[in-house]
Amino acid sequence: MILFNLKEKLDELLNINLAYDWDNVGLLIGELDSNITSITTALELCDDVIDDAIKKKSNMILVHHPLIFSPIKKVVDIDDKQKMIIKLIKNNISLYVAHTNFDIIEGGLNDYILNLLDVCDIKPLTDDEDINTIGRIATLQTPMLLEDFALYIQESLDIKHPRIISKENKIIQNISIVTGAGFEYIQNAMEKSDVFITGDMKYHDAQDSFQKGDCIIDAGHFDTEKFFTYAMKNFLTERLEIDVHTSNSLQNPFKFVEDYYE
Repeated sequence: MILFNLKEKLDELLNINLAYDWDNVGLLIGELDSNITSITTALELCDDVIDDAIKKKSNMILVHHPLIFSPIKKVVDIDDKQKMIIKLIKNNISLYVAHTNFDIIEGGLNDYILNLLDVCDIKPLTDDEDINTIGRIATLQTPMLLEDFALYIQESLDIKHPRIISKENKIIQNISIVTGAGFEYIQNAMEKSDVFITGDMKYHDAQDSFQKGDCIIDAGHFDTEKFFTYAMKNFLTERLEIDVHTSNSLQNPFKFVEDYYE
């Protein structure tokens, strides 16, 4: 598919107008008259992801986290991000980003993760009427104690060390989620659910929430977004006739002691 046409189709399917004003989504790198025959999805760009795309003969990489956020005044090979830009261009690989719009859109990242759990009655978190808003709430098919739910999340989402913020081992039935860093939505979450799943909780925010009696599971930024590769592949293959591959070469930058003994 010609890149210009693919861009227009992706912009529509992924509803780039839903992205936050500060975000940088859509086509970031590419020749509009080039022919795209294969897409590789990844959480974000790194050298290994580019190498995966080259091996899979993909001429587009579709990522969640934008490579370019702030203005770039020069492109020279003394900066890691600029080196990747050069490598993409040299290998005729386009770069497309679906970030906050894919967190928001129906069938996006939050919905994909909830569908990995035994839940029902999925609804929007921040707007009672519009599913295309940030966050989701859902009901567990089987209520469970918080400590059991934390273990269930750990196993279901393959998270090594989810962190629990709660004064009591309460019964969990209604859950809410905002992937990545979602603390700003804690009030909505606590009004509508028994536990809020998100990532990147800062100490003082966690302490304030603990003292208020909130119930939160900090599952980590990476671990709540690592499913983007599969979520996006599923989303695209249901809507486009084009080969889609996944790259999971990007690693969680945070390591645990036991990682070095495995």
